[in-house]
Amino acid sequence: MRPGTGRAVKLDQLVKVHYILSFEGMDDILESTYAGNRPRHYRVGQTGVVQILDVALQNMRVGEISKFLGISDTAFGKMGVPLDDGRDIPQGE
Repeated sequence: MRPGTGRAVKLDQLVKVHYILSFEGMDDILESTYAGNRPRHYRVGQTGVVQILDVALQNMRVGEISKFLGISDTAFGKMGVPLDDGRDIPQGE
């Protein structure tokens, strides 16, 4: 969507990211760090985020904006996940 101009993101690097989590074919945004302008900080390659985001970041450069599509094995798995707001992430998403 927009190439980055900074260094490549590396494994174990502390990053600050914005993201929007949604599902293909659904209009709802399940989670967004843009709401309230609250980027998330974490170390690449460690637990705490869905796998697709972790893998995606390791293929990005600082400042890059990208869109990634993952399968259930790199997202929430085959069991589904209940969300804090009462909704559920469906099985296989």
